[in-house]
Amino acid sequence: MGRKRSRNTRAGWDADDWPVPRRPDASELRFAARAVVAHLPESRAAGARCVFDGRVFPCKWFRWGFRVLTANGVSARQIRDVLGVSVSVSLAPRGRR
Repeated sequence: MGRKRSRNTRAGWDADDWPVPRRPDASELRFAARAVVAHLPESRAAGARCVFDGRVFPCKWFRWGFRVLTANGVSARQIRDVLGVSVSVSLAPRGRR
C-alpha cells in the first residue's frame, strides 16, 4: 500500500515536517526567515491560505522556517512584530509554547 499522508493541523506538526538543523549556519537562518516571509497567510473564503502556493496555512515551508527561527532564539512575538500579521502562537513546536 501507499504511504499514509499526514494532515496539516494547527495543533502540532506533521510527521512529514522537515527537521530543524541542530546548529544552523547563517545561510540556513536567512533561508528560514525568507521562507516565513514568502509563505504568509492570506484570508480567503475557504480559510487562511499560503500566499506563495495557495496551500492551507501554515504550509510546510512556513512551519519549517518558524521552527528554525524559534529554535534559535527568535520568539514568536518577534516574528509576529516583524511580519506585521497575526501568527498564532499555537504554531510553536510542542514544549515551546
